[in-house]
Amino acid sequence: MFALRKVEKSDIRCIFDWANDPLAREMAIHPEPIPWKSHQAWFEQKLQDENCLFYILHEGENNLGSIRFDRKENNEYLISYSIDEKYRGKGLGNLILQKGIQKVVSQVTECSFVAYVLNSNQASSKLFLKNSFQKTGEEIIQNKLFFIYKRLITN
Repeated sequence: MFALRKVEKSDIRCIFDWANDPLAREMAIHPEPIPWKSHQAWFEQKLQDENCLFYILHEGENNLGSIRFDRKENNEYLISYSIDEKYRGKGLGNLILQKGIQKVVSQVTECSFVAYVLNSNQASSKLFLKNSFQKTGEEIIQNKLFFIYKRLITN
């Protein structure tokens, strides 16, 4: 049974490994490997940030991926997700996105979601379009083209 749970302090190494996965780095705004000390400080800050909703998708004892929602202005949530390389290509991106959005929507009455997707990341682009996101623009960040996907939800 697949479920989402809040990220815990003990997840620091798992999140670090996913963040430094070569494909994850390739698709990220900042492609450089993340040093452990930088990750530790970032991770502690995210755990304490009330504007950050951070979850792990798991099946029993197996951690499959993570999804993070960083609340910006006007209840807009910036999405970042990662699936463990062992579980990619099995539809878990779709599952983690749907379950994550359900978690956020259960806590707020009106919100929007935004995702920045590297133009070459066809899997993520398809994922967001499949989940009722609209491509609303493009932005050059760090000399790379990112597509911007948004979705508004009102209860």
